Amino acid sequence: MIPKITLPLLTFIICLAFSSWAQVTLQQNNMPQVGELWSNKTITDTTIQPGPGGQGMNWNFGNYFVYPNVISEQYIAPTGSGYDALFPSANLKVNSLFSGDEYYIRSAGSIQFLGMKSSTNEIVFTNAQNLLTVPFTFGNSVTNPSVTGMGLGYPLTGTISVIADGAGTLSLYTGAFTNTLRVVTDMDLVLGAGSGVDTYVRLRKFTWYTSSYRAPVFQIAMLDIDGPLGNIHQKVITVSTLTTDISDPENDFFKLNIGPNPAANNVEVFLNLKKNSTVNISIINVNGKVCLDKTSELATGINKLNFDISAFPKGVYLVSAVAGKITSTKRLVID
Repeated sequence: MIPKITLPLLTFIICLAFSSWAQVTLQQNNMPQVGELWSNKTITDTTIQPGPGGQGMNWNFGNYFVYPNVISEQYIAPTGSGYDALFPSANLKVNSLFSGDEYYIRSAGSIQFLGMKSSTNEIVFTNAQNLLTVPFTFGNSVTNPSVTGMGLGYPLTGTISVIADGAGTLSLYTGAFTNTLRVVTDMDLVLGAGSGVDTYVRLRKFTWYTSSYRAPVFQIAMLDIDGPLGNIHQKVITVSTLTTDISDPENDFFKLNIGPNPAANNVEVFLNLKKNSTVNISIINVNGKVCLDKTSELATGINKLNFDISAFPKGVYLVSAVAGKITSTKRLVID
């Protein structure tokens, strides 16, 4: 005999099914802002595939070797001079994972892409393209009008679309993230070189987010350019190592402070630990180069470490302290 399913029982079953996974919803604090440095290590095995989308997915990339060098994405305000003059409405730019700088309009509810410029390549949109609108969760998508603009001096057309196509568990060398949202960005552009000879540019990026990290914890980006204006095929795979906003409160496990700041010859790093820990401290420049790297066994309570930075060029750096899976960062100015 088939038991009768009452409305309350049916409601309970539906709620139970949806409670087994929590929706990650991207908000304004998941969008980059001026002054942030998102640092990543790379996976060198470019045979990695992003895998399918859907709910309840299990993406496992935990067994891949992670290269120790750091790739950083530094978000700054355009100055309006040099290349920046090509993007007068931009209020945010970042160094591209591939080359050059990317330009954006950041508002409270969206990130809009305006194009990119390097010493050899130039793409400028005349109509801003939405890359993210918040709130944004599984099943949401962004559609844009057809691209208009110029690329390398030629008319530019194409489309840019974004969709949150997956939700589930992401496994990396740092551990498993049981509640992640995957966002896929597809950029298909055509540079019309005339006489029917066109160059095709396609960028496809897969990014995984969690509710507890500000930046994507994992990215797979694939760039393909085919045509008389160039032939490039690149794949960049990054695992986030420093995803805390530099202005966010410190985590509960330890507190990081530095001084003096700005500094010239020496900087002191203060760590207040809740328990004895192995802590790695690194100083990273704006190009992602690790300029100093030291691992120490530190005791519960306040620890003070002194570092000689007299040989470091003037500029902005990031001081990172890592204990286990927990990272805290501070921005350091050397003058």
